[in-house]
This record gives sequence, structure tokens and C-alpha cells, in this order.
Amino acid sequence: MRIDVVSASAGTGKTHRLTEELVKALLDGSARPEGVVAITYTVKAAGELESRIRARLLREGRADLAARVRDGYLGTIHAVCQRLLRESALEAGLSPFLEPIPETERRRLFAVAVAAVVAGREGELNALARRLEIEDWREPLLAIVDAARSNGMDAAALTASAARSRAGLEALLDAASADGGDYLAALQAALAKLLPKLDELAQGTVKDDKERQRLARGLQAAIDRGQLPSWKSQVQLAAKVGTRKLAPFAGELIELVDGHLGCAAFRGDLTGMQRALFELAGQALQVFVEEKAAAGVIDFGDMLALAVELLGRPAVRAALGARLDLVLVDEFQDTSPLQLAVVGGLAALARRSVWVGDRKQAIFGFQGSDPELMTAATEAALGDRRPDLLSTSRRSRPPLVELCSSLFARALAPHGFPAEQVELTAADPDPAALAGQPAFECWRWSRAKAEVDGEKVTPTEAAAVADGVARLLADPPRVRE
Repeated sequence: MRIDVVSASAGTGKTHRLTEELVKALLDGSARPEGVVAITYTVKAAGELESRIRARLLREGRADLAARVRDGYLGTIHAVCQRLLRESALEAGLSPFLEPIPETERRRLFAVAVAAVVAGREGELNALARRLEIEDWREPLLAIVDAARSNGMDAAALTASAARSRAGLEALLDAASADGGDYLAALQAALAKLLPKLDELAQGTVKDDKERQRLARGLQAAIDRGQLPSWKSQVQLAAKVGTRKLAPFAGELIELVDGHLGCAAFRGDLTGMQRALFELAGQALQVFVEEKAAAGVIDFGDMLALAVELLGRPAVRAALGARLDLVLVDEFQDTSPLQLAVVGGLAALARRSVWVGDRKQAIFGFQGSDPELMTAATEAALGDRRPDLLSTSRRSRPPLVELCSSLFARALAPHGFPAEQVELTAADPDPAALAGQPAFECWRWSRAKAEVDGEKVTPTEAAAVADGVARLLADPPRVRE
């Protein structure tokens, strides 16, 4: 087993590198088409890689190999796992017609799992969600369950994670300075001072005055019902009444709301919701798995977990070990812990693996990926070796490449990125047609009032951007194909 790692910044030809690695292995016989695993992170990228491989093999006069490209495992991580599970369905005790369930059905089964564990806590959660303005607390609950699943965590691991999460949350909050009762009394007094003025102004025709009154009346209505108004609505009102004409009336409310991070009631709401969601997630995690198993269905997270389990079975490992020659992984920086377990399991069985990625380009954090995994996995795979760096940009002009390299190298250095992983050189010089043409331009946004339709207005950022785009379209820059 050998693992090579390629660090490839944007535009440096990583797809070309993957294509060349695969084509070379097929041509020299070190890999058979059916012994190749090529993992990408989007369906589009898989299609592009397959197209390039076929075209390259055809140029080499190897139509036989081009026709057999799909004999290997080429596709997204989920597509590869799906095929592995189908081929070993009997060993895994699964149907060979394995398909992930639609999201609507997955959510329905999750709702069933939540109903089984919520045990009368809906009132508590609904009240917390109202004050924190969380539309549906089941959404973050599902996000926690999915994150735990993608990290291969069980209920015990989730409990430990909950404690670390709560400690991190509390470290962001101010020290408690007021209890809920005192805060509510102070809010009521501040509103009593502000509301008459807002009611007076709302008699006019100014839209903002009516909006301020609406927000303030909403807060007062909640207090009249014996409830603490939502924290977001308090912050919104404080932001809107910070005008010069309202200063004598709104000062107390603004000062109070500005310090709400130190209110014990706010801290209690945040930590209470965090604690409740993690407790429920720990209980719902296994119930959700059982509900899907009872229904005979799986989701994408299950597919990864089952593939990891499958790759640990001796019979499957023996069969794949005799077959796998080359494992290629694109966008390795977007690998989640569970996906890394799949990739690592395949790499352990193959003769050679090539992982290509760039942790500066991580975009799949919402799926549980963490670019730091790339660093840890790379160090473990390479040992004393260093990753191969692709550092020639094939997308941009030399002045722009130099500018971005300089800016990014300085900005990323404090975050542990060595300059050689950031700085690029342009592959081609500027053509004569672009000589002397600027490589970038700056649109300056002036806040000075300008006359529009006979009225003095302060330009907004949106208007400034729109104006810049209009001028760019009217006089477009010259580009190189």
C-alpha cells in the first residue's frame, strides 16, 4: 500500500493530474479498469473526470480501455459506497436494490423517532424556540443527529461532545449581571418611557416610525402575557430606535438590550436549548437508525456507515484486496470523518492511492467535512514524505496571480498555511492584446449624498455595486480564451 498526496490550489490542474495518473496506470498495466476507484465530490466532477479519461485513452489508441472505464468504481463517495454495498448485499444483509430514501421520507421517519423520545418536553422546547426565534427546534436537532452520524459517533460520544459544545458556548457569553426578573422589570420600565413617543410619531406617514411602533408594541404584548419577549425582537427594536430624535426616550432600552448577553435569562435560554437538543439527539440517534431499519430503508449517512462496516469484514477485504489496484480521491479536503473511514479502508486494500486536495478550498462543511482532517490524514499517510505541490495557475493573468498570491499568503500564514501551499505562478505570460491592461479594478463606495430624481440621498452599497456592474457591462474588459 502506498498513498501519495497532491496539494493543488484552484486552477493548477488537479483534474488533469488525476486523469494523467489514471491513464498512465491503465496504459502501463499497473491498474486494470475494474481495479480503479475514482472518488469525486459532485456528480458533475465525476462526469468531467470520466469524459477526460475516455478522451485521453482514445487519443492513445486504446478504445478497449476507454470502453471499460465504467468497470471501475468511478463517481461520488455515495455512489461508490452504494455500488460496494450492492455487490456485497448478501454479506451485509441488505437488498441489492439499495437506494437512499427521498428527503421527505427521511424527515418523516425522523419525526417518528423524535416523537418516541421527546416525552412531553415539547412545551419547554417550544418556549425556548420562541424566545430564541428558532422557527422549528427539530431542524437543529436533525442537524446534530446528522453531524453525529457523519462523524461515526454513538450516544456516549455525543454526550461528551455536548459538554465541549456547552463550554465553548459559555465562553462566548458575558458574565451574568442580572437575573430574568430584574431584566424583565427594567425592560417594562424602558418600554413605558419609549412607547408614548413611538405612538406619537406613528401618527405621521413615515414608514420607519410605524415599524418602530409595531416592534415596541409586540414586545409589550409579550410582557402583558407574562412572557419574556424574544431576544431577537429586542435587539431589532434597539437597533431601530438609536436615532438622535429618540435619544432622550430610548437610551435606557438601548443600554439594557446591549447588555442582554449578561442576562441570566438569556444565558439560561441558550444553554437550556443546547442541553435539551443534545440530550434528545443522543436518544433519537439510535431510534432513528432503528426506524429506518424497520422500514427497510437507508439514507446517505447510513450508506457511509454501512460501507465502513462492510470494509471491516474479512471476506470483503479479501475480495477487494485482490481487485483494487488504484484509488484516486478528488477534493480530499472535503472529506468528513465517516468518508475518511471509507477512503482509508479502500486505501488499505489497494496497491496505490492518490489523494488530491487543497484545504483552502473546503466548501462541504455543511456535510460534516473538516479541512483539518486533510492535514491529519496527510501527515499519517506520508510520514516523512512531503505532498506533491501543484503551483502553476492556468486560469489567470500573471499580475492577478501575483496579487492574489501575495494577499493570500500573508492572510493564511497565521492559520498554519506555509507560503509554498499558497503562492502560485502563472503558466502563461500576457498575450500582446492584454499588455498594459489592468488586471483588477477597485470600485470605491462614497457615502456622500447625491441627487437622485431631485432628492438628496445617501448611496447604498447595493447601488454602488449595481453602478459598477453597469459600467463594467458598458465597457467590458478584454479577456483571454
